[in-house]
Amino acid sequence: MEHLTNTQPAASFTFTHLKCAKGVYRRVFWLHILMCVLLLAVGETNGQSFLPRAQNDSLWAVWNDVSKHDTMRILAMKGIVWDGYLHSQPDSAFYYAQMQYDLAKKAGRTGGMADALNTQGSAYYVMGNLDKAIDLYTQSMIMREKQGNKQAVAATLSNLGNILFMRGNLSKAMDNYSKCYEVMQQLGDTRGMAVSLSNMADTHKEQGAFEQALSFYARGMKISEDTEDKQGVAYALDNIGTIHRAKGDLGQAVANYMKSLRLNEARGDSADMAASYNHLGDAYDDMDEDSMALAYHGHSLRISSRFTLGLLHHLPFGITLVEHVWSFDEQRGEASRLRCRS
Repeated sequence: MEHLTNTQPAASFTFTHLKCAKGVYRRVFWLHILMCVLLLAVGETNGQSFLPRAQNDSLWAVWNDVSKHDTMRILAMKGIVWDGYLHSQPDSAFYYAQMQYDLAKKAGRTGGMADALNTQGSAYYVMGNLDKAIDLYTQSMIMREKQGNKQAVAATLSNLGNILFMRGNLSKAMDNYSKCYEVMQQLGDTRGMAVSLSNMADTHKEQGAFEQALSFYARGMKISEDTEDKQGVAYALDNIGTIHRAKGDLGQAVANYMKSLRLNEARGDSADMAASYNHLGDAYDDMDEDSMALAYHGHSLRISSRFTLGLLHHLPFGITLVEHVWSFDEQRGEASRLRCRS
C-alpha cells in the first residue's frame, strides 16, 4: 500500500522524458503502459478471489463443513461471493450465489434465498444485463417484503433506482431513492440515509440541477460528519468538487478534491486515493495545465496498479491517462471518445 504524504506532486513527476518525445512515440509508450496494467489486472483476477487468501480459505472452510449451522454456511458463501467475485468475475459470483440459494431453499431460509437473488441481480448488473438484474432484484424484494425486512427492501429499491438512473429514467430513479431514504430514516440507518441523499444528488446533477445536487451532497456529508464516517465525508467532498468542476469553478473543485484526498490518505485507502488523484487530474486538465494533469493521473494509475482492483477499476484511470497524452498533441476530438466516467 502506498501512502503519499505530499499531496502536490512535482510537475515533472516521472514524465520528464515525455517532454522530448514526439507525439506518436508518447502515444505508443502510454498505450503500452496501459496494456501492461490491463494484462496485470486480467492475470490477477483469472479464477481467483479478491479476498485475502486466509480470509477466503476460512470462509470456504465454513461452507464446506456440513456440520456447521446452515445460517453460518449461507453467510460464509455470501461473503465469498460479494467480497471475492462480484465486481471482478460476476459470472462466477452468479454461480456461487446459486449454491447459496440452493442451500437456503433446502434449509427453509427465505432471507438467504432473497440475499442470493439480490447478489445474482447485482452480478447481472455488473455484466450489463439490466433486464435480468431487474427481474432478480424484484424477486428478491418480494421475498423481503413478505419477511418484513424493511432495510433489505430499501437496499433493493436503491439497486433498482441505480438501473433506472443508468437507463435515463431519472424521475423514477428519484422516486426509488426517496423511498429508500424514508425507510432508512425510519430505521435510524444514518449510513443508508447518507447514501440515499448522495444518490438523489447524483440524479439532480444528471438533470443539470447543480444547486439542488450541492444541497443534497451537503446534507449527506453532514450526516457522515456527525457519525464520523470519514469515507462518506470523502465521497461527498469528491462529488461536491465534481459539481464545482461542472460549473466551471475549478478552484473550488480542486479545493474539495484535495480535502477528499487528505481524508483518503489518512484512512490509508488506496482505491479512494487513486480516485481523488484522478479527479484532480481532470480538474487540472480543464485548466489546461497538462503537466499537472499528467502528474495526478500518473499517481492515480501508479497506485491503482499496485493492488488488485480488477479490469473495470484499472480501465478508467488508464484510459484517462492515455487521453491526456492525446491532448498533448491537440487531438481532443479523438481523445474524447476514449473518456470513461470517473
